[in-house]
Amino acid sequence: MDEARPERPGTAGAAGGSAPAGGVVTAHLFAGLETLTRDGRAERTVSLARAPTVAALCDAIGLVREAAGLVLVNGVHGHLTTALHDGDEVSLFAPVGGG
Repeated sequence: MDEARPERPGTAGAAGGSAPAGGVVTAHLFAGLETLTRDGRAERTVSLARAPTVAALCDAIGLVREAAGLVLVNGVHGHLTTALHDGDEVSLFAPVGGG
């Protein structure tokens, strides 16, 4: 079950003419995760059709799902199974440890 997420300002509805039909999500990779993807970029935009969930987003950018130790969707804790919506911002962090 997905939790309600706060809507980001300016993302309601189908705004702008450059977004693909169905919308887009933006992935932000932190803590070295970008080095584990196909193109090594820390930020990229993916069509919602290719990334309806966080797990599918990982697949779309070439990131092994288990590499995402912490998932935030619009600043709220999420999971690999979290459904994504047009305009969502997904932040992925590598697992951290320490003591």
